[in-house]
Amino acid sequence: MRIVNKIRFFFVVIIFFASLLLSMAGVHTAIKIPKGTIKGRLANGLSYIIKRNAHPRNTTEFRLVMRIGALQQTDAQGGTAHFLEHMAFAGSKSYHGFSMVHALEGKGMKFGRDINAYTSFDKTIYSLSVPTQSNTTKETRQVLGMMREWLDGLTFAPDYIEKERGIILEELKQYDTHDDFYTLKIGDNHYSRRMPLGSVNDIKAVSKAMLHDFYTKWYQPRFATVVVVGDIDPTMVERMLKDAFTSALNTNHTVLPAYSFTHKKGWDMHTLLSPLEKEHKVELIIPHQGITEKSIQHSSEKHLGNIVVHLLNNRMKSRNIRVDCSDTWYLADKNFFSVTFQEADTAALLHSVTCFANEWNTILQKGFDSDEFVAALHDKIAAIKVEEREKTSAEWCDDFIDYIIMHDISPTSPEDIEAIKAYLSTCSSQSAQRILSCWAQAAEQTVLVAYTVPQEEAHKLTVQAIQGAWQKGLAKAPLSYTYKATKTVEETLASTPPCLAKKALYDHKQIRSEQSYANIGVRDILLSNGIRILLRPTKDGSKAFSIEGFGRGGTADLPDSVYYQYENAAAYIEMGGIQKVNRDTLFNYLAQNNISLDTNISSYWHGFIGVAPTKKAHHLFNLITEKVTAPEINVEEFKETVQEEMASFGKTTPLQERIKHDKDRVIINMRDSIMGDAPSMVREKRTLEDIKQLDIYKMANYFKSLYDDTHNLTLVLTGDYELQPMKETVVGVFSKWQQRKPSSSAMVYHSMPQQPYRSMVSSPDEQQLDLHFILAGSFFPSLHETLILKLMRDVIQNRLLEVLRQRENITYSPFTDLAYHGLDGHRYYFDMMLTLDRKNVKKAQDLLAEIVRSLQMKPISIAELNRLKLSFKATKTKVLSDDATAVWRTELVNKIKNGEMLSDFNQYDAILDSITPKKIQEGFTKYLNPDKFIILGL
Repeated sequence: MRIVNKIRFFFVVIIFFASLLLSMAGVHTAIKIPKGTIKGRLANGLSYIIKRNAHPRNTTEFRLVMRIGALQQTDAQGGTAHFLEHMAFAGSKSYHGFSMVHALEGKGMKFGRDINAYTSFDKTIYSLSVPTQSNTTKETRQVLGMMREWLDGLTFAPDYIEKERGIILEELKQYDTHDDFYTLKIGDNHYSRRMPLGSVNDIKAVSKAMLHDFYTKWYQPRFATVVVVGDIDPTMVERMLKDAFTSALNTNHTVLPAYSFTHKKGWDMHTLLSPLEKEHKVELIIPHQGITEKSIQHSSEKHLGNIVVHLLNNRMKSRNIRVDCSDTWYLADKNFFSVTFQEADTAALLHSVTCFANEWNTILQKGFDSDEFVAALHDKIAAIKVEEREKTSAEWCDDFIDYIIMHDISPTSPEDIEAIKAYLSTCSSQSAQRILSCWAQAAEQTVLVAYTVPQEEAHKLTVQAIQGAWQKGLAKAPLSYTYKATKTVEETLASTPPCLAKKALYDHKQIRSEQSYANIGVRDILLSNGIRILLRPTKDGSKAFSIEGFGRGGTADLPDSVYYQYENAAAYIEMGGIQKVNRDTLFNYLAQNNISLDTNISSYWHGFIGVAPTKKAHHLFNLITEKVTAPEINVEEFKETVQEEMASFGKTTPLQERIKHDKDRVIINMRDSIMGDAPSMVREKRTLEDIKQLDIYKMANYFKSLYDDTHNLTLVLTGDYELQPMKETVVGVFSKWQQRKPSSSAMVYHSMPQQPYRSMVSSPDEQQLDLHFILAGSFFPSLHETLILKLMRDVIQNRLLEVLRQRENITYSPFTDLAYHGLDGHRYYFDMMLTLDRKNVKKAQDLLAEIVRSLQMKPISIAELNRLKLSFKATKTKVLSDDATAVWRTELVNKIKNGEMLSDFNQYDAILDSITPKKIQEGFTKYLNPDKFIILGL
C-alpha cells in the first residue's frame, strides 16, 4: 500500500511540474495576429498585412508603412524625411506633378481626409481611404501601383520642390507640440536632434540631390510594409500586391540602425509660469523601459503595471495624500511613470512629495498587502475580455502600424485572453513589488520635474528642494498599513415598475399616413395626434436601439424677463425621476436593464434621447411618457444647488478662468454670438436676483408645456430591431398621447450682419494670427440648396489650397467650414480659417475676395464638380452604413430640423447630379458678397 501511495505521490508531482513547465512555455507564446489576417513577406523583404473588414462597407484602407523617419537623417539632412513625404504627392514616373492626387480625387477622395501622410522619428506612413463600391479589382490594382510609385518611382522635379518648400515653411510656423514641457520630456539625445519637421535653415537647404540620396538609400523594399484592410477579397489583394511589388529591388545592404531614447542622469526640472493657475503643480516623471505586447507574458506584465498604478492611487487616497499616478508609453521603447502633485502653497506641495516618497519606500520594503493585491488582481482579471466592439478598417490599420514598428499587438483571440488571465492568476503581491522595484531603479537614474507655478507667486521651488523632499520621504521609517476591503453588497434584481411594464395595444387606425423610402431604408409614420415617427433599423448586432424626440421651442423663445428662470429647467428636472416610482428604485432598475433617458432644452429645440435593449422598448417609451407628463420634482437637491449657486455667484473657478482666457474659445464665442448660434450671449447678464427667483415648480410646468403640442413632436428610432414589432410598439404607446395646446413657437429668421466687421483679440507683438474670414447670409432650406452650399464650401477649400497654400505659400493648413440652420434660423455662414503672418492678413483678404469674384464670374469645370460629387456620394456611403446607428439618428434629426424633405433625401444622388456648374456659379453670386467679410482674429 505504501508503494502504491508513493507511486501516486510521484505521479502527482510529475503531473504538477509538467503542467508548470507547459504553462511557463505558454507565457512566451507570441500573441496571435487577428483572425482572418493574411501576413506575408516577399523575396525582396517587403512585408504585407491584409485583412477583410466590412466596417465600414464599400471602403478600403491602404497604408504604405516605411520604417524610415527623421532618425535616419544625417546631421546635414535635417527635415529631409518629412520633405520627401511631401514630394510623394508631387510627381512620380507615372504621375506628373499633382496628377496622382487628382486621380485619387476622381474616385471621390479628398486630399487631407482620404489622401494623407505623416512623418515621425521612426516611420513614414502614407495613407489612402478608397471608396470601393464597384470594380474593386481595378481600383485596388491602381492604388497598389501608386504605392509602388512611392516606394521607388518618385522624381523630385525642381519646380515642385520649390512649391513644397514654401508649404513646409508655413507648416513649421504653425507647428505646436501642445506641451509646455516637451523639451524636458524629449531630452538631449538622437531623437531631440532629429525633429521630423527640421528647422527653417534645414528646410531651406533641402535640395533635389539630398532628397534623392535619402530616398535611394532608405526607401528599400525590406524597410516597407503594405497594409490593406477593408471590404475586399484578401486572396485577390494578395495576388495583386505580389504583382505590384515583387519586382521592387533592394539597391543596397544598409542596416537599419537602432537609437536609444535616453535622458541625462539625475533630476532635471523645467518651470512654467502660468497666469491661469492658482496652485503649484509638480509632475515627477520617471522614464523607464516600456513593455511591448509581443507575447502572453508581455501582455500580462503590462496589465501588472496597470495594477500597480491602481494600487498606488488607492493607497494614496487612503492616506489622504493628494496625488495622481499614471504610467503611459511616451516614445520609442520608453514609458513615463508620472506622479502629479498639486497644492495651494510650496510647503504643502513638498509635504505631499515627502509623504508619497515615504509610502513608495514602504511598499518597496514591505510590498503590497496580499489582500490588497488580490482584490485589485481580481478586478483586473474580470475586466479583461475579448473586445466586442467592431473596429473600423482605419483602426485596424493603426493597430497593424504599431505591430510593424513596435512589434506591439493587442490580444484579440479568446485563447490569448484566457492565457493572460491564467498567467495573472499565478501572480502575487511580490509580482507587483517587482514592477515597482524596476521603476524605483529607473528613478535612481533619471527624474524629470515639470513644475507649473502661478505667475504672481513670489516663492518658487528649486529642483533641490523637491529632490530633498523626495529623499526625506525615502529616509523615513516604513509605515504600517492595514488594508480595508470594500464591502460588496449583493445586488438584487429590481422588478419592473408597473407604470413601465404596461403594454399599449397597437391600433393601425391611429396611423394617419405611412411612407416608405427604400433608398434610405426609412419608414415615415404620421399618427392621428400629429406625432411623426421615423424608423430606420440599423443592424449593428447590439440588440439595442436609440430614440430621439424633438420639437421646436427652446430658451431662445423666452422673453428676457423670465429667461433665467427657465434657462436650466431641463437640468433641474433631470435631478429627479418620475412621480410614480421611487427615485432609487427607478434608477436601480434602469441601470440593471441598460435603459437610459436624458431630456434637454436648447436655444430653439427641446427633446430627449433614450437608449434601451430592443426587448425593453415599451419600458423606455412608457418612461418617456411619464417623464414629460409627470416628472418627479427633487426639491431637496434643487434647494442645495440654488444655495451653492448663490454662494459662488461672482466667483470664478480656475477652470472658468482658463476658459475665459482661452483665445480659441473667445473667438468662437464671438463668432457664435454674431452668427446667431448663441442667442443667450446677447442677453443681459445673470444677476443674484435671478437665482433667488428660481422656482422648481414653475420650471416643471414650463418643461411639461413644451410637450403640449403633439403636432410639434418628431421621433427618430434607429438601432438593431425588426421593423414591424418596433412599429407596433412605438405606435401603441405614442398614439395615446393627447394634444393639449397648440405650440406658440414660430419659425426663426435670424438677420445676418449686413456690413463688414473686424475684431482682433491678439496682442500687437504676435506675428502668427489665427483668423476667421466669414461670409454669411440667409436662405430657404432644402436638400438642393444645402447641397449647393456644401459644394461651394468644397470649391472654396480647393481654391484656398491651390492659391493660398500652393501658389502663395502664406498658410499651411487652410480650412473652410460651413454652418447652416434651417427651421431655427434660415441662415448660413462660410468660415475660412487661416493661420497667417500679420503682414499677410491684407493679402489674404484680397486673395479671398478675388477667389469669390472669380467663382461668380466663371463656372467651375465639369471635371471638378464631378470629383466633388463623387466625394459626396462616397462619404455618404461610407458614413451612413447599415450599422451606423448613431450616425443615422443624427442625420435624420438634422434633416428634419433643417427643413429638408425625406423624399428629397431618398433621391439624394439624383438631386446631387442635377446640380450643374452654372448653378454653383449662381450660388456664389446669390449667397456670397466679398465686400462684406467678417474678420475675427486671434
